[in-house]
Amino acid sequence: MSYILSWIVYFIMNGLLISVVMMIILKFLVITHDTNFAEGYDFWNIALLYFLYSLANIGYVLIMCSFFTSAKTGSQAITFISLIVNFLYFLRFADAVSHSAPLIMLLSIFPQLCFNMTLSKIAFIDDSLNSRSFDITYGQGILTMFILFIFYILLALYLD
Repeated sequence: MSYILSWIVYFIMNGLLISVVMMIILKFLVITHDTNFAEGYDFWNIALLYFLYSLANIGYVLIMCSFFTSAKTGSQAITFISLIVNFLYFLRFADAVSHSAPLIMLLSIFPQLCFNMTLSKIAFIDDSLNSRSFDITYGQGILTMFILFIFYILLALYLD
């Protein structure tokens, strides 16, 4: 148990370091003064969301790794699964799917989709997409990411 907990602490510190580096890059090279944020949101909202995304991803990957005995097989399978899950984000553009609250909640159990749906609601707004209800609110996204992190870590501890 202490062995896996030491790795979890290591991954959390690694996630924090990567988040800080990515936030520095985002702050100085990507986000400009004319970046279109939703009213009441700014860079620090994205920074918190990104850090929680990195934490939720740690637990998600630890769970996925517990199903594979070979590192090579696990890395290939996790990459393939992540690509498929990322593709599911484009369901937000399908009219038949974009207004389904149960589907939105189901898809938000994947950290990358929860991150994308939350970020789409607060930053880089395209007015032609405002009629879409697929994206989740910032508060829902933050809460979901935090719950996913706790749930995935506990499930990874149980499965390992």
